[in-house]
Amino acid sequence: MRAHGDRGLTAASAVPCEPTERDGERLARDFLMGRLTADAVVCANDELALGLMLTLRANGVEVPRELSVTGWDDVLAARHVTPALTTVRQPVRELGAVVVRRIDQLLGRDDHTLLPGRLPTTVVLRQSCGCG
Repeated sequence: MRAHGDRGLTAASAVPCEPTERDGERLARDFLMGRLTADAVVCANDELALGLMLTLRANGVEVPRELSVTGWDDVLAARHVTPALTTVRQPVRELGAVVVRRIDQLLGRDDHTLLPGRLPTTVVLRQSCGCG
């Protein structure tokens, strides 16, 4: 939404949903019925994006020509669907290590580890956004 604002555009409000394949399918039906409109969708995770994309495709909607779709996580299936899903890869192993160290701190076993405030992510451009 900030990126839209930086360019003088207004982003649509977030659509409440669960980050599940099933809710992706529900959102696709909302698009198909005209209850939602957009030219691009940024999904909270790949599971939601895949449910949306596969249901749209099964109903004749061409991704990305008619709707660009992106996800978040870079799950294995993201690179194997057609079109391949553009997503954001997060460092899952490092995230897990930070969680374990944080639990150790909460349990009083480790008071000295400096934990990162943020972990780096990487955009993985593939075909579903129309740019890969």
